[in-house]
Amino acid sequence: MSNFDLAPAHASSNHKSIAPGYAAKRGLEISRILVPTDLKKESQSALPYAISLARVFGAKLTLLHVYQEPYSIDYLRGPQACGAVIRHRRGVEDALVALAAEVRENQVACNADFRCGSLSGEIAKAAENCDIDPSIWLAGPARLWFRCR
Repeated sequence: MSNFDLAPAHASSNHKSIAPGYAAKRGLEISRILVPTDLKKESQSALPYAISLARVFGAKLTLLHVYQEPYSIDYLRGPQACGAVIRHRRGVEDALVALAAEVRENQVACNADFRCGSLSGEIAKAAENCDIDPSIWLAGPARLWFRCR
């Protein structure tokens, strides 16, 4: 059993009794949910909510991480500096892939999207590329907002 198997009780009342895709049959369709993450423990607290929503709507999750080099890398000097940067970036990308695999263990379709660039710009591009409804936003730690048009 993974850390994300059960969402907090207030995330979705009795979500296990709702059949996958139930909400779509009632007229509300959400096929994709974008979950930006910085891979810190605090931001991962939003994942149980995302998993619950994905189950209810039969939606696919996309975990998005926009890579930012840590400030400490600026102080690296010498021939090993470039290798250290590459290893750090690969480690972060591997952590994102592992997190997506852990989510998939909960029988939820999930993929990992690793990007570099401006945080807000890359989130907007990812939402556009995934056809994410801009009126629904999932953010951490453990906050969910619905904005009606």
